[in-house]
Amino acid sequence: GPLTAPLAVPVGEVAWRLTICDADDAFCAARRHFGDDGRVAVVRGRVEELAAMANCVIWPGNVQGLAASGLDRALSGLLGSGTLERARARILAEHGDEGCPIGTAFLLETGAAMGGFGAVKAPRFAAFAAVYPRTREGPLLAMRGAMAAIAEHNSEIAARGGEAIRS
Repeated sequence: GPLTAPLAVPVGEVAWRLTICDADDAFCAARRHFGDDGRVAVVRGRVEELAAMANCVIWPGNVQGLAASGLDRALSGLLGSGTLERARARILAEHGDEGCPIGTAFLLETGAAMGGFGAVKAPRFAAFAAVYPRTREGPLLAMRGAMAAIAEHNSEIAARGGEAIRS
């Protein structure tokens, strides 16, 4: 079905919303089975279609920060290839060739923040979250890490002014 605007929920000083976007009907139906708790919306579609509604995208990547999937290619196209290159450079600097632990997450400004892509509205931030190689707890650790990085950003922004992450 068509994409719809997700719900906004106040968390501390910042109203935010989490939208899970997937092209797989079965995945979306499974998540919807748990009901709408007012914090999470599930939309069926492609991340490129959802991007205009968000100022941050969580990029589920591998522990080395290497492009390895169709989603990596789609996000690189949307956010600029330099976004993943900066994630990789940070991982190498902080963790070396072995990569970072699963669940490591940090914010990066995207190509959209650094000059944009013409008429395409793309999110200003990407929260890179290491989730691969797959483990049972990997998605949970990556989401916790991404949400912690976003909360830290919003806390710092509240103190000095700037753009909070809201969606």
